[in-house]
Amino acid sequence: MEKIPHIYGKNRIVELSQSLDGFYQPDQLQIPLPIWRTKGFEDSCFDSWRIIDGLLCDNAPVIPNQSIYIHIPYCSSKCGFCDCFSIEEKDQLTIDKYVQILIAEMKVWARLKDIAKRHVTVVQFGGGSPSYLSDENLRAIFAELSNSFSVDSQTQIYMECNSVQLSEAKIRLLKSLGVTRISLGIQTMEEPLRSIIGRVHSKNELITVINRVLDSGITTAADIIYGLPNQTYAGYLASLEKLVEIGVQGISLYPFVVSDKNQKFVHSVFPVYKKNGIEDFISFLSGHLFLNDAKYQKNFFLHFAKPEDQNLYYRHLLRSEDLIALGATADGIVGFYRYRNHGLPNYIKYGKKGLFHEGGVWELNLPPQVKSASIELMCGKLNLPVYAELSRYQISDKWLASGLLNYSSEHEYALSATGSWFVNAMITEVNNHYLV
Repeated sequence: MEKIPHIYGKNRIVELSQSLDGFYQPDQLQIPLPIWRTKGFEDSCFDSWRIIDGLLCDNAPVIPNQSIYIHIPYCSSKCGFCDCFSIEEKDQLTIDKYVQILIAEMKVWARLKDIAKRHVTVVQFGGGSPSYLSDENLRAIFAELSNSFSVDSQTQIYMECNSVQLSEAKIRLLKSLGVTRISLGIQTMEEPLRSIIGRVHSKNELITVINRVLDSGITTAADIIYGLPNQTYAGYLASLEKLVEIGVQGISLYPFVVSDKNQKFVHSVFPVYKKNGIEDFISFLSGHLFLNDAKYQKNFFLHFAKPEDQNLYYRHLLRSEDLIALGATADGIVGFYRYRNHGLPNYIKYGKKGLFHEGGVWELNLPPQVKSASIELMCGKLNLPVYAELSRYQISDKWLASGLLNYSSEHEYALSATGSWFVNAMITEVNNHYLV
C-alpha cells in the first residue's frame, strides 16, 4: 500500500498505538479460529450425530430459538484472490445434485427432537455465491426450509451475493422468497485493481447494482478488504467513502489473507507482493475510525452498521442460540458441542448415506463468565459483570489501560479500534489464564 502523508485519523492512530505500551505487537494479527481448527476432532461423523441427538433428548433444557447457516460453494467464476471455500462450476446437473443432498440434510435435522419446533431467528446463506443458484434451486431450498424448520415472517434471511447475478428480476425473486439482507463481496472499488483480482463489474456497474438493492428495500451490506496487492490507501478509503455516500447499511473490514487457496494466483500476478502487518494495522484502524465518525456502530469486531443492519447471524451466541449449519464445510454448534460438515467431495459421497459430518469436538470447559467474555468480545463489547470478573485478575484493567477497551456506559465497555484488531489475543489471554 502506498505511503501517503494523509491517513484518516492519523493522530488518533498514533495515540492508540502508544497506549499499547509494548504489551501487544500491531503486526501480529490473528483472526479467531473455530476450536476444531486448533484442537482437531474428538468424534467421528457417526459419533457426532449420536452426541447431538443426545443433547436434544427429553431432559435437555428447552431452547426456544436457533439460527441456521447454509453453505453454497459454487460461483460462476473463481476470483484468483479469494481465500474462501468456493468452486467455479458450470455444470447445472452437479449443482442440482448438491441442492438435493442439502435438502436431504435439512430433512434429517428436522427429525431430531424439537429442532423443527424452535423458532429460527436468522438464516444465513454463505458461499461461494448463493445468488448463482438457479431460480428453481432457490425455490426448492426455501420451500424445504419452511417444511423442516420454524421459519416465519419474523425470521431474518441473509444472503451473500455476487453483484453480477443481481438483475432486477433476481432481486425481486429473492425478496419474494423472504430475503431481508444482501451482503455484497465488493472487496474494493479501486480500478484497475478490481479487474485484476477478478471482479467482473466495473465500479460504476457495481454502484448501479448497489442502488438497485437499496431501492428494493432489502438491507444492504458490503465487504471491503484491506492489504490487497497493489491497493492504495487512497483507493481503500475512497471505497469506504463511496459506500457511506450511497447509503449502504453495513460494512465489514477484512484483511487480505494468502493461503493455499490463492497463493498461486498471488505469486504469479503479484510476484513482488509481501505482506506488511503494520500497514494493515494502520488501514484497519483508519477504516474503523472513519466508519465510527460516519455514525456506523460496531456490532461485531469487524462489522460496522447502521440501525437497519442488526447483523443477527454473527451474534447468535450472544443470544445463546444453537447454530444449525448445513452444506459442505459448514460449521455449527449445539449446546457446547461444535461440529463441521465434510468437504465437498465427501459431502456428496457420504451425504447420500445421511452422513454429513466430518466430526465434532466439545468447546473448552470454561466458567460461564469466561465463556461470556469470548462471546461478547467477538461482538464488540464487554458487559460490566464480565469486566468485573476479569478485573479480579487484572486482565480487563490491562485492556483498559492499553486502550483496547473504552468505557461505553454504566452497563458495558466497548472494543476500541485496537481492541478489534487484537480481539483474538484478548480471548487467548482469558482462556490461557483460566486453563492454567
